[in-house]
Amino acid sequence: MGIVLLEHLLTQEEMEALMRPIDRDGQDELCPLQQVRERKGWSLETASLYTGIESSLLHDWENGVSSPSLEQLDRLAELYHTAVDELLYDQPILDRDWKDPVEWTTPEHIQSMGERLAFLRLRRQLSRAEAARMLGIPYTELTAYEKGYRQPSLTLLTTMVHVYQVSANYLVRGIPYWETEICTKHLDIILQDTTLSYQHIPLNAAIRQRIIDLLDGYVAAMKNDRFYKR
Repeated sequence: MGIVLLEHLLTQEEMEALMRPIDRDGQDELCPLQQVRERKGWSLETASLYTGIESSLLHDWENGVSSPSLEQLDRLAELYHTAVDELLYDQPILDRDWKDPVEWTTPEHIQSMGERLAFLRLRRQLSRAEAARMLGIPYTELTAYEKGYRQPSLTLLTTMVHVYQVSANYLVRGIPYWETEICTKHLDIILQDTTLSYQHIPLNAAIRQRIIDLLDGYVAAMKNDRFYKR
């Protein structure tokens, strides 16, 4: 019955990705952008179709030839059903169990990234000069970011994550890290335990990864299903 449900909820390409034999050789070498895309079972062409971004550009991002803008990262995170952090970093910068209430208590009138940067700085009781010094940038540059005249580079975004101790997803999208479908990825941490077993049967690496892939696809599909949203 579960398979029938999946066939109704997942695309044919995603179903085939779940069913095909696992080949994880070199997986650790893949760029996070590519890992997220392949976990969904999407080819570059399919990702291009859904995102409206040229497949050649996606290929360049995944191979480090160029980098997406923050707006493009926002769109990818939304369509991949994941957090911006998962698209940028092999390992999370912040502890996955760490949650700052600031991500949930930001006033509703604060909508833009610049407004969030100013809010976080004041919340940390930092002057603009102090924050600029901690970020390693000129005072005028931070002013431009907070006023929305400019957007930070991906390198500076990572520095901001460290300094303000919030997720990249919150900075870019205004959405708390734990409000994304990343909760399914959290199972990846649990399933890394090589001593895990089910009904006294050890779960090898291939089986553990297959469980993660299945849940990623299942939850992504359920998020778009009208029964899930009731």
